[in-house]
Amino acid sequence: ITVGAERLDGVVRIWVQDTGKGMGPETQARAFDSFASGDRRGAGLGLALVRSFVELHGGWVALSSEPGRGATVTCHLPATAAAAAA
Repeated sequence: ITVGAERLDGVVRIWVQDTGKGMGPETQARAFDSFASGDRRGAGLGLALVRSFVELHGGWVALSSEPGRGATVTCHLPATAAAAAA
């Protein structure tokens, strides 16, 4: 597993990359749904929570994967917090 981060153009990117079994397009489409994992060792609730947490902070999440080549999940967050609503 590789974890990385960078700040560029007002966005902080945090990523986690693995060299596991990877996911096909049909699995990736459901990866962020709660408990939609295709097997018992899949994403389950984890990626759904990541997406919710990142979106609550004004960001978004991307998933890149290929069967047999692992996966990378990248969180894009604003570098500065938005003003709180009154």
